[in-house]
Amino acid sequence: MDGVGADDRLEILEVRLDRPTLHNLGVQVLIDGDDDRDAHVSLRYRQQEEVDWQPGPPLLRVWPETVWIDVLQQFSGSVFDLEPGTAYEIELEAHDPDGGGERRVVAATTRPIPRSEPKIPQLVEVNTSSQLHLALGAAVLGHVIHIRSGIYDGPFAMNAHGTADNPIVIRGHGAETILDGGDCSSCDVLDLQGSWIHVEDLTVRSAMRGLRFATVGAEGNVARRLHVFDIVHASARTWNSATSICVTM
Repeated sequence: MDGVGADDRLEILEVRLDRPTLHNLGVQVLIDGDDDRDAHVSLRYRQQEEVDWQPGPPLLRVWPETVWIDVLQQFSGSVFDLEPGTAYEIELEAHDPDGGGERRVVAATTRPIPRSEPKIPQLVEVNTSSQLHLALGAAVLGHVIHIRSGIYDGPFAMNAHGTADNPIVIRGHGAETILDGGDCSSCDVLDLQGSWIHVEDLTVRSAMRGLRFATVGAEGNVARRLHVFDIVHASARTWNSATSICVTM
């Protein structure tokens, strides 16, 4: 170890967890030292209460000088193909020829699958464009707006909030339920202002954007099993500072 400078020895400063997804957990290991960049960080994981560890991918070193934003010295990475709504332990072990080895274990939980039905559902049946406009305008938490098969001339908009237990659900009858933007060059087929809104099992087509969750700071919105055609910019879009958004098949 003679001649090894103090700045060559890796020191773990902090372990941060990324926001979880349904099936992935991300970690950031903030470091100091390791100026010679010869260290690495290995990863193992297991469900809480299990005994055996599973090997995960080693963390990648972040090179702050290669990006134009401020990034802390760190290793980062993810664990994939996990079970939704499940608690895990993640073991991180630093290995440094200069003597900076260290082990940390952190706990993290994947995001649960959003509920598919409100606890107190109120069914609203729709089979014309005018009925859909009215239903969106009158929507309150717990409403399940069921749109029959057919073509519905839009664009459409809604300004309402659900809750985690009683989301507002806008549900089609599969790909044959079509919300058509009429080739609008500056609008969304479906523009939604609010949180805890689920849109599922339908087609959006023919506009600048398909589906937009437009509220700043919205949370808990879900886009599930959507078909998107003839959209210019974005099939599904969220606004600034939105959290816990789920887009899935």
